Amino acid sequence: MNSQQTNAYTVEYQDLYGITYYDEVLASSIGDAERQVRSKRPEASIRAITLNPKIDDEGRTVESISSIDGDSSAAH
Repeated sequence: MNSQQTNAYTVEYQDLYGITYYDEVLASSIGDAERQVRSKRPEASIRAITLNPKIDDEGRTVESISSIDGDSSAAH
């Protein structure tokens, strides 16, 4: 079984009239995110693709939880 992790990406693209759009897509890679948008909007000019941070229920990024919770220098 091939289990690829999917992440949320924001794809910024421009149409033929110069209007900028932002689509959020779930994809396995930056290339996959680009392919998803290009399949819907082949005429679009893709300007940027950003990996969105993972957020926990308390509004913190997942990567920062271990460093915050594991910080032994915090006052008790």
